Amino acid sequence: MAESGSWGRAQAPARWSQALPSHELPAAIATHNRPLSRGKLRELCRDPAVDLLTAYFYIMARHGQRRDHGRDAWRHRDRIQRALTRLREENLSQGAAFNVFAADDPIKGLAVAFFAKLIFFFRKPAAGYFILDQWTGNSMNLLSEYKVVSLDPSWTVSRRTTAATYDKYCELMVHLAKGLCVPPDQAELLLHSEGGRPPKPWRRHVLQERRSQPKRSRRG
Repeated sequence: MAESGSWGRAQAPARWSQALPSHELPAAIATHNRPLSRGKLRELCRDPAVDLLTAYFYIMARHGQRRDHGRDAWRHRDRIQRALTRLREENLSQGAAFNVFAADDPIKGLAVAFFAKLIFFFRKPAAGYFILDQWTGNSMNLLSEYKVVSLDPSWTVSRRTTAATYDKYCELMVHLAKGLCVPPDQAELLLHSEGGRPPKPWRRHVLQERRSQPKRSRRG
């Protein structure tokens, strides 16, 4: 699978950060002119010599976070930096890592799909921590006997998602990888699949299944 195709909205950090006040940005951002591969980005995020917020920008840019959400989240950069320090330095379980962000006072602009990416890239080297977004969440629900991941009417991962749900999702990803005889990180990439025109077969299947389901009320 071509890794670069998995993230069609990937941008260079220097470009993505243009929506933010330049005087508030890490000085090094202006020199980061291209997205990193998934593997290289993981190395960068876990390197104690690399500035936490510079690495954070790489993740948001590579995964195409909306600029307005990026501006909202950046106003809470002190909280983000403290959270990333914990992910990089502490031996946190899946649930504990999730709860670093899923607090009573969530960070505006940093939804589950994006803080799960921070967990994946920043967490101290250990197996079993995965990105949970609309594509992997929908995919896991299709493959499971019950709806593992709660989705909003827009089919994004619900803000009501709990640490227990993330624990279960990670457990099922490891189980799926064993059944497919692939490394767990590869199983996650297979569930994410690729979009574009036309989308890859699994992504197309997920989209077809979504369209076939009754529209849900935003109140429900």
